[in-house]
Amino acid sequence: MTDTQARSLPQSSGWDTYWRGMQGNPAHAAGGTREPVLEDFWQGLFGERIPAAGCSVLELACGSGAVAAIAAKTRPRARLFCSDISPSALALARASLPAATFAASHGRQLPFPDQAFDLVVSQFGIEYAGLEALPEAARTVAPGGCLAVVLHLREGGIYRDYSRNREVIQALRDTGITGRAGEAFAAGFDLVEGRGTEAQFHAAEGRFKSAVRALESLFGQYGTSVADGLPGQIYQDIAHMYPRLRAYQRQDISNWLGAIGAELDAYEGRLSSMLASALGEVEVNDFIADCELKGLQLRRREQLLLGAPASPSGWILVLQRQCRLR
Repeated sequence: MTDTQARSLPQSSGWDTYWRGMQGNPAHAAGGTREPVLEDFWQGLFGERIPAAGCSVLELACGSGAVAAIAAKTRPRARLFCSDISPSALALARASLPAATFAASHGRQLPFPDQAFDLVVSQFGIEYAGLEALPEAARTVAPGGCLAVVLHLREGGIYRDYSRNREVIQALRDTGITGRAGEAFAAGFDLVEGRGTEAQFHAAEGRFKSAVRALESLFGQYGTSVADGLPGQIYQDIAHMYPRLRAYQRQDISNWLGAIGAELDAYEGRLSSMLASALGEVEVNDFIADCELKGLQLRRREQLLLGAPASPSGWILVLQRQCRLR
């Protein structure tokens, strides 16, 4: 299997933006496995399912390859394969797992033959590709091999956090803060350059200050770190730049507004994707039934408990394909 090029793939720009932003950030290395319960689960699974001599392990929707990295640490002879739709995610994974093989692919159409891997894994990833991605993942499990996935739980703890964050981003948009900031900056530049009047500037500034107050009210309700700190960062940027208008060019502000708009779109897109992809009891039951029809048997099913106090936040599913009769 050779590395697959990403150019012909449908792109998930929100996730690629996210992983591109994680380059150079050591936080990506944990990839969500910093929760002790998750790290313990994967270490236990790999210790049990990967023989000392190694076997083939495929991580789907791998992100930075955090789960594959645990496999490599637990069983150094494991033959690792990583797949993700995001080229930036694969670049991060490749940097930390140079011996692995990488494929850029959509989860609903994997570039692997049937029953090719001894162990197929995914953590909070494969479900983003839609329900069709789950049986597609099962297709690649070899006889005697396992499919082990950690999936988002609808109405679980993470789901509720994401839902709140999306509400905050939508409320931030409703304040009109970026548009009003752009108008105030433009009016300020016009005034400095002799192309605008003080009345025009004060009118724009008044609308801008009203939007700032609305944003501050949002912080009063949710705190400044809500939505991964993105609204707070916008507020800090404005507070730094606006009093120093003469230190900037129009293009500087235009570039900032464009970057903020793209980041908001990407972030809200990721939140919406998670909320749409989370699985309830019915979807999990249907997936297990489909796998059983295709020769896989359920070995483990439980809800993942995260947070303090611990609350249901995900699904843990382990299924094994029956060995061929000799």
